[in-house]
Amino acid sequence: MPAPDSTQRPQADTATTTAPPASAAEPAPAPIKLRVEDGKPPYRLLPGSTTTYRRYVGRLGARPVVMEICMGSEYADQREPQLFGRCYDARSGKTMAFSHPDFNLRRPLRLQLYSETDSAEHWQMRQPLGPWLTGTVTTAGQPARRFTLREDYRGAVPLAIRSATMYGRPVVAELGDRGTPGQFTGSYYRKYVQLLGSAAQRPELQRALPSRPAQVRAQLRQAFEEGEAGICNIEDYGFGLDLNDYDILSYSKAVSDFMAGSAHPLNLFESFSCDLRTGRRITLASLLRPGREPALRRLALRYMNSRYRTDIEEWNNDPQAPAELLESVDLEESFGLTPEGLLLDANIGPHVMGSTTIIISYAALRPLLRPRTPLNRVLVARGLAPVQ
Repeated sequence: MPAPDSTQRPQADTATTTAPPASAAEPAPAPIKLRVEDGKPPYRLLPGSTTTYRRYVGRLGARPVVMEICMGSEYADQREPQLFGRCYDARSGKTMAFSHPDFNLRRPLRLQLYSETDSAEHWQMRQPLGPWLTGTVTTAGQPARRFTLREDYRGAVPLAIRSATMYGRPVVAELGDRGTPGQFTGSYYRKYVQLLGSAAQRPELQRALPSRPAQVRAQLRQAFEEGEAGICNIEDYGFGLDLNDYDILSYSKAVSDFMAGSAHPLNLFESFSCDLRTGRRITLASLLRPGREPALRRLALRYMNSRYRTDIEEWNNDPQAPAELLESVDLEESFGLTPEGLLLDANIGPHVMGSTTIIISYAALRPLLRPRTPLNRVLVARGLAPVQ
C-alpha cells in the first residue's frame, strides 16, 4: 500500500521542508519554516469509530445474490451513522448499492437499491436485521420477487472497518510569501480493516494484513516519528470494501494529504488485495502476463473514453488528454478487485474533478491473465473458463 512522501523529522526546534518544485516560468516560493511549540505532548490519540459489516448469501427469485450491509460512517466527515452497502448478482457481478441515513434496527428494514443503469429496487424485509432475511423486492413495471438470505462468510472473512486518529504537537508555520504565520497541528486519520473470528487468528493473514488496533497505533506513531504526518493533515476520507468473496479480500481508500502552506490537498488512492487461502498479497504484476500492461491501458482508455472523455477534454482543452493522462497513471498502485471487474482509480483531472473510476470486466481481462491466479475462481463463477 503506497504511503505519502515522508519528510525528515525535525531534530531541533526549527525545521525546513521544501515546497514542491515550481514551473520554470515562476520563481520558487520561500521554504516553509516550522517552529515546534515547547511543552506539548508529542502525540495525541483519539478513540476511533467502528463500522460493522454483515454478509448475506441467498436468492432473489432464481438469481443467486450476495448482500453486504454496513452500519457506521461511510465517509470521514459523517457524524451520524448510516446503513449502507450493496447487493450483487453472484453469477454476473452486477451490483446495486444503497445508503440510508435513517434506520431502526429494531424494525424490519426497507432499502432502496440503485445503480447508474437500472431502475431502483425496493427491498422490504419481514424481520429486523438478523441471521436470516426474507421479504420481497419491487421494481417499477415488474412483478414482485421474493428473496431469502442467510448470514454467510464462506469464501470470505468476517470483519469490521475501524478508524484511528493521531495528532502531533502544534507547530507554528512561517509561510513566507505564501501567507501569514499560523499554528498548524499535523494529524493522521486512518481507516483500516480488522479481521474477526477465526480469521484474526490465522498467522498468514496476520502477516498480510496487520489489523489489530495496537498495530495500527504503532504505524501512526511511526508516521509522526518519521515526519510523514508532522506537517500534514492526512485523512482516509473514503473507504471501499471492494471484494470479500471467492477467497479474495480487496479494499481501497481515497486519501487526502494536505501539507502546511499548500493551496489544496493531494488526492491519493491506496488499495490492498489478498488471497485469503494463502495470505499472499495480490499485485497487478502477479495477475498479468508479462508485457500485457499496454493492453490493459488500452482497455482502460476504451472505458474512459466511453464515460469521461468529454469532461477530460473540456478540463484540459486537448482531445489527446485522456490517453496522455492515463499513460502517467501507475496501474500497480491504482488497481483493486470488485464483483464486476478490475477497478482502476486514476487522479487524471484537476483537483475539483476528483478521481476517475474505471471498471474492466473479467471477460475482457481474461486474455491478459497469467495461468492459475486467484482470479480463476472469479472466472469460473462468471461462467468463464479458468486460465490454465
